[in-house]
Amino acid sequence: MPPSNTLLRHFVPQSIYLIFASIFSVFLAIAFFVDAFWKSDTWFSRGDLQMLGPQNPLLQALGIAAWFLVLYGAWRVAKRLDQSRFIRLMIAALFLGFFGLINLFIYYFPVHAYDDALVIRIVVDDLLRGNFIAFFDTMTLENKAKNYLYLFPLQVPFTLYTYAIHSLIGDSYTYTRIINTVWITGCSYVIYQIYLLWQQKRHDFFAALICTTFIPFILLGAWVYNDFPAIFLSCVSIYFFTLWQQQGRKRAIILCLIALAFANLFRPIALLLALSFALIIVLRWIKTGQHKPYQRTSAKGLWQGVEAADSTSSTTRRDNDARKLLLNYLWILFGLFIAIQVPHKLVNGALALGGVPTYSGVSTSAPAPKWMWLNIGYDYKRLGVWSYNEAYATFVSEAPIDEDAVNALFKQEIAKKWQEIGLSGTLAHWAKKTYWQWTEGTYQAVYYGIGDPARPDYFAHPTAATQFAHGAHGETFRYAVRRITQLQNWLYLFAATCVVVLAFKRASRDQDAQLDETLLLLAFYTLMVFGMYMLWESKSRYILSSTIPLLLLASYGLPQLFARLEAAFKAAPEQHTTMIEPIPATETQN
Repeated sequence: MPPSNTLLRHFVPQSIYLIFASIFSVFLAIAFFVDAFWKSDTWFSRGDLQMLGPQNPLLQALGIAAWFLVLYGAWRVAKRLDQSRFIRLMIAALFLGFFGLINLFIYYFPVHAYDDALVIRIVVDDLLRGNFIAFFDTMTLENKAKNYLYLFPLQVPFTLYTYAIHSLIGDSYTYTRIINTVWITGCSYVIYQIYLLWQQKRHDFFAALICTTFIPFILLGAWVYNDFPAIFLSCVSIYFFTLWQQQGRKRAIILCLIALAFANLFRPIALLLALSFALIIVLRWIKTGQHKPYQRTSAKGLWQGVEAADSTSSTTRRDNDARKLLLNYLWILFGLFIAIQVPHKLVNGALALGGVPTYSGVSTSAPAPKWMWLNIGYDYKRLGVWSYNEAYATFVSEAPIDEDAVNALFKQEIAKKWQEIGLSGTLAHWAKKTYWQWTEGTYQAVYYGIGDPARPDYFAHPTAATQFAHGAHGETFRYAVRRITQLQNWLYLFAATCVVVLAFKRASRDQDAQLDETLLLLAFYTLMVFGMYMLWESKSRYILSSTIPLLLLASYGLPQLFARLEAAFKAAPEQHTTMIEPIPATETQN
């Protein structure tokens, strides 16, 4: 391989690993001294958005250590269970129990739909009565549902999905929530299957346990919104992409693109995943497409390897194979672009045929402009959180429905804030904002899962659990739930960071080491989410898709940490060379 391509092949992964490890190592260190939380009990009542506070480092260390020991004990038990002939049944029971637990939580904490989920429910009720006013320009602040889909057209697919459920199954929010728990359980199960595929295992009880005990997934069972359908389909897309990486089958990449398309239909986070796939494809082509020596393989063609051609010289055959692989990868990259565009166009066409104003699923031509969200994200006084309808009121009242005029207005607001705080203030704002997003740790699950602490009436009806959560010991209970959830998330993030740090060290020491494409994909996707929401409106729920790499890396990293800890206590000299075993390579030999 020419030196320039060798440098690129090694420089890009090492840079990604280094950025990932540097950012999250710093965040984890700061978390011992600075607490990040969602202060929902005073958010609307007093306008108090101070969501960063002092942290007790001793209690923080003890809490993480307690979680570590609990999971260590679970890992010891899981190793024994993996030897059982009933292991598959036990793992199936684990996921069924997870599904039941989420529904049980919803039963005891029947949170009302609120925020955007409430607006969509109102819109669906209107649609069921034949009222399609939400698609049209009514331009009023009196009732968001009156023009909600006109102003926020990216919500059209999820609204139509919810409308279909209510039309086909029954007009009850209970059915929608049960289906939502199916999505969540599916997310956990597919993440587990990705892990098995990545590590080339048949089963792993501890990984299944990690995926079925993630507290935010349990707390968010009642949150019926587009997050979990999009995350589930993103998981499916990653699964088939990993399958294509290992086996090179054409069907796998086609299914990957289909899942990616539907994920992007629900929520445009799939664009970030598509870019992550594109990086892996480009790096793979640099290594195997241009410069790999010729070798004879099976007749499955260029999807699995280089096709033999005995009638030509090896040099000519190598050049031809490189061109075929390049064409193959270019078609996949083109497919990624189509996957994030076509579904929205199809919905657009269907609405146009029905006489509904057409919409575009792309933010550049939707009425609600991207600059509004960037302006909110740049609000340094509120850590980039929704600005009490100020931006929305500006959008509706002070600007016509013309994207250029609206964007110009919000660009002026951004420029004004830049003049107020300058470069240093902007960097400080982004640092505090992103730190809060990634260390809040519950993904706002406490807010959406057990109701606003200041509003007990956010529950559909009182239960023993809701009365306890808002009773004499309610504040202690809610704090305990938040802390336990945060500590779990921080420990998983620590394990993920350890995996990436060791991958960086290994790549730095051995330039000939095989690249673990799945690990690189997970690290790069996390950084893409990080970069996106550093600029966008700030809500920790928005980075919920980052739980995919988080759970995968934790499922791999924690057992390795436990194993090395045991080895250290047993003083086994041969196991003191490294903290984590090399991650098995998953590249396909083309």
